[in-house]
Amino acid sequence: MPFPGTAVSLAVSALLLGMSDRMGAGLAGVLLFNMTMPVTLSTLYRKFPEYPAASFGILTFALYLGVLPVFAGVPEWMRSPASYTILTVISLVLITVGLCFPLHRRKINQLYTRNRREMP
Repeated sequence: MPFPGTAVSLAVSALLLGMSDRMGAGLAGVLLFNMTMPVTLSTLYRKFPEYPAASFGILTFALYLGVLPVFAGVPEWMRSPASYTILTVISLVLITVGLCFPLHRRKINQLYTRNRREMP
């Protein structure tokens, strides 16, 4: 994995969010969870250097999807430390899988150049 610090940060965050009924543990868990965003942004930018705005846009949309349940009303069962831990572990799995798979440049370039016409 390119950034093992991201996985460690999320794993410790999951443990601390599991004890979020204590204020210090909850704050430290949220801090560690938020530390993964800049690392993820820089890694996504390195995977798509030709499209830096798309890298930022993808992560912004992911943040919006994460906040959407709060605006829609969160069920009572999701307001527990155990659910915070489960959601953080899901995030850990998704980020680890996303950062570990390399992009094959040839296939990506073929995808973007297939429908383009040459300008005279």
